[in-house]
Amino acid sequence: MPSPLTRLVVLVLVAALAVGCSKKDPNAPELLGVDGVVTFDGQPLEGAVVCFHPIGTTRGTEAFGRTDASGRYALTSRHLGEGTPVGEYRVIIGKLTLPDGSPLPDSKDFDPMTTPVRQVLPARYSNPEGSELRAKVPEGGGTINFDLTTKPQPGKK
Repeated sequence: MPSPLTRLVVLVLVAALAVGCSKKDPNAPELLGVDGVVTFDGQPLEGAVVCFHPIGTTRGTEAFGRTDASGRYALTSRHLGEGTPVGEYRVIIGKLTLPDGSPLPDSKDFDPMTTPVRQVLPARYSNPEGSELRAKVPEGGGTINFDLTTKPQPGKK
């Protein structure tokens, strides 16, 4: 049975795939384009989910993106549309695979809640409560890259 953390990451992954299914809120903050590249140990990270979770006084909801083969992602805010508002964010980046390391299937028959999965990335990036990653989305949006490593970098947890 998957751990509670694994279930949460699976739910984030499923939510990221379901983004855009709701109506846009007319009182929502302005959304700004945010994209970037995620690397892991110097290589582009394909198939990872990038989640920006607003902190402090940042308005809006979580924004998600999924990395492509070149590690590139673009954010979409849940229930709001493309982009995310100006502000401060805790960033969670996770990549789930099957226990043998193969990618999760893109099938409607795949049940992420009952299928064993493995988190590829260290908890310091993938733990929704303990991710050390932070980002600031400036006026006008922009590019925010993440260079992840297997071992902690000096000065980091």
